[in-house]
Amino acid sequence: MARSLDGVTDRISITNPDGVTANPQIDISPNYAGQTSITNVGTIGSGTWQGTAIAAQYGGTGVNNSGKTITLGGNLTTSGAFNTTLTVGASTNVTLPTSGTLATRSGAEILLNKTIDANNNTLSNIPQSAVSGLATSLAGKANATHTHVSTDVTDFNEAVDDRVNDLIVAGTGVSKTYNDATGVLSLSVTGGGGGLADPGGNGIAVRTSSGVTVPRSLSSASPGLVITNPDGVTANPTFTLVNPTTKRAYYEQVIYASNMLALGTGPLTNVSSGSGAGLNFTAETPIGYLGITTGTSATGSSFLGTDQNYYTPGSSVKLAIEMVIVIPTFSDGTNTYQAYMGFTKQLGNAGNYIGWNVQTSAFQGRSVISSATQGTAITGTTATAGSSYRLRIEYDGTTAKFYLKPETSILSDTDDWPWALDGSNVSGTYTTGVAGITFPSGPYALGFGFYKAVGTSSRIGGIKQIVISKMY
Repeated sequence: MARSLDGVTDRISITNPDGVTANPQIDISPNYAGQTSITNVGTIGSGTWQGTAIAAQYGGTGVNNSGKTITLGGNLTTSGAFNTTLTVGASTNVTLPTSGTLATRSGAEILLNKTIDANNNTLSNIPQSAVSGLATSLAGKANATHTHVSTDVTDFNEAVDDRVNDLIVAGTGVSKTYNDATGVLSLSVTGGGGGLADPGGNGIAVRTSSGVTVPRSLSSASPGLVITNPDGVTANPTFTLVNPTTKRAYYEQVIYASNMLALGTGPLTNVSSGSGAGLNFTAETPIGYLGITTGTSATGSSFLGTDQNYYTPGSSVKLAIEMVIVIPTFSDGTNTYQAYMGFTKQLGNAGNYIGWNVQTSAFQGRSVISSATQGTAITGTTATAGSSYRLRIEYDGTTAKFYLKPETSILSDTDDWPWALDGSNVSGTYTTGVAGITFPSGPYALGFGFYKAVGTSSRIGGIKQIVISKMY
């Protein structure tokens, strides 16, 4: 009888059940959903467990820990038949001690062999009574931050006295004595070293170098300044101005001065050009004057003053030239000339100078370079032919001050100061670089010149007084 193997739907499937073409193959149906119980199983080599949670008695946890894992680096053993709950508020990484008992925050435990690092820990809200023995240990002790008067601190003054004494070290020429019993520290100068040594004489002591002291005495460089008790030995030095409003010595040191009472030039130089040009003397009452004449040549000239290379004013050298002059005849339509007085670069013409100029009855203060007036001329008084005028220029290389006044009285002595102190005789001031002012460069000749440009008539410029000085 022919037979054929039959499977069970969705449980067992059979391939070639009658064995005609090949041996039958029996397999579990891929649709097999399993069964409610299996009493014995062998080793399960692979697969994914998707069944119910495994109870604790079968080696599981009995809890669905979906998405959670337990990783053990060693054996985990608990002792004691009590429940254990670990509560964490966030991801936690804790290192447990190898042995011992963990402390709690609220329980009463005794800590053994522990040190609290004050730099990394803060203890707060701990009442003194909660720390056994602390009240006894702190009895009579002050807070870390507190206020005391010095008398509340035992030996405070003594400690400060000793510390100050230690800090102060006597240097060269200084001695130190400390009386610990009285609390007095005494310092005294013994001399030598960097101090002032006895100069070995009377007078004002001046230290010239380390340990070197010499006596000094004040002195005056001006006759107008008198110093009383200059060495300070018997009293303090005093300073007295001698006739400050009337004597020239109060204002300046006279280099050269002369009243032109007779023909002669002394240390002055006369430079003349042209037929008949030079010097002559004109008699007047009470004194005459020394005249410089242009002669009869159409371009005649004459100059009376210092050598051209004598003087160079600067920041430390302020010079002045002062003259009393008279012009008997001014320029007219037939004879044209000009007189100039001050600091000049060229002898015998009016091409480069700083000073006063007069041509047709009007005085003007000027700075002239290559015959060109710099800036605007300073206007002086209108001159009268044959009258005398006192002119003055002060110059320090940067500033030039112009003085002018008629000389109506008897000619003053060269030692007197003839100028008003209120500035009323000052006609104007030039400063280099201001309002287009430039000065011709030095050195200069100081004097008075006469220069004729047109005509053949001889003309004279008269000099009654000249003072050249260095100002203080």
